[in-house]
Parts: sequence; C-alpha cells; structure tokens
Amino acid sequence: MVWKTFRKAFFALIMPFIIIGGVTSGFFTATESGIIACLYGLICGFFIYKTLEFRDLYTIFKRATASSAMLMMLMGIANVYSYIFARENLAGYIKDMMTSISTNPTVVVLIVIGVMLVIGCFMETLAATAVILPIVYPIITNMSVDPLMFAVLYSIATVVGALTPPVGLYLFMSMNIAEATFKEAIRYSAPVILIILATMGLIMIFPQLVTFLPHLLMGA
Repeated sequence: MVWKTFRKAFFALIMPFIIIGGVTSGFFTATESGIIACLYGLICGFFIYKTLEFRDLYTIFKRATASSAMLMMLMGIANVYSYIFARENLAGYIKDMMTSISTNPTVVVLIVIGVMLVIGCFMETLAATAVILPIVYPIITNMSVDPLMFAVLYSIATVVGALTPPVGLYLFMSMNIAEATFKEAIRYSAPVILIILATMGLIMIFPQLVTFLPHLLMGA
C-alpha cells in the first residue's frame, strides 16, 4: 500500500527537490522557483496525473489572481509600517534599549528575538530584516554570540511574526490556500507557533542543534 502510494506521488514529490536544488545550485532565484514550480505542476496535472483540463485554467488563474491581490494589499500595509519604523529610527531605539538593559549575551539575544516577534506582526519579513538586522548584528557579534545560531533564531522569529495578526502575511496566505476562516486558522496555527517557540528555546540552550552540521561540513 505504501509503495503503491509512493509510486503515485513520485512526480509530485520531485517538486521540492527541483525548487530547493535549483535555488541552492544557482540555476534560478527563490522568486523564479515559484514560476518553475507552477510550470512543473501544470505539466504534472495535464500530462502525468491527467487531473487538469484546459477549461480548469480559468478557475486556477482567477484564484491565483485573487490570492496575489490579497498578498499585495497586505504587503502594501506592511510597507507603510516599514516606512514609519524607519523614519522614526526604531532600530536606533532598539539598540539603545538593548545596551541599557543588559550586556549579557543571552539577555540581548532574547530582547532581539522578542522585538522581532512583535515587529514581524506589522512588517514584511525582508523589510524588517533590512531595517533591524544591520543595527543589531554588530552588537551580537561583539558579544561573542555564535552568528549562525543567531541567524537561525532571527529568521525563525520573523517567520513567527508573519504568522500572527494584524498583518500576518503567511497566516492569510495559508487561509486563502486552505479556504479556511480566520478562527480556524488561528486555532490550528497556535499549537504550531508554540512548538516553534519551544524549538527556539532549545536552540538557545543547545546551540549545537544548528551549528553541528555546518561546523562539521565547513570544518569550523
């Protein structure tokens, strides 16, 4: 039964390898990988699984357009917050707050992660990184914090922020794909967010969870 199911899903399971392999090898960018994935999905749907017909394209494009419009509106709102935070020198306030509260590396990392969890609720992930990271990264490295561990924690924190309202770009994207209500999305995403936060705690306690493999491969 498992082998039969695997055979049926084989071509669909290839898609993640095409996306990740293409990006890591430099054949295409992360944005272009979405286009490649869509084209591959259409090929599988039309010619391999034969679950798509040309008359289905109108519905597919209509849903894709609606999803893209919703995301663009959310990103537009997030960019307004980004402009306000940048104009009001939020990164400078964060730097002053960090240095005034404590010089303990663990406490400083916790402050940065906490700030990013909050800011991620309002700002798009890349915009938040461009505004905040250049300020806090030198402080973190000067405190002898492992930059790899910090980078992983920082990235996870921004993603968690994007899963929470009011902007919640990834949350609303998931709602649209699953055709779920806001209440359902919150109910099912809350346990996932708690697990992610617990994982972040484990990474802070045991940095080797994220540094072991890179150090082993790179000989650091």
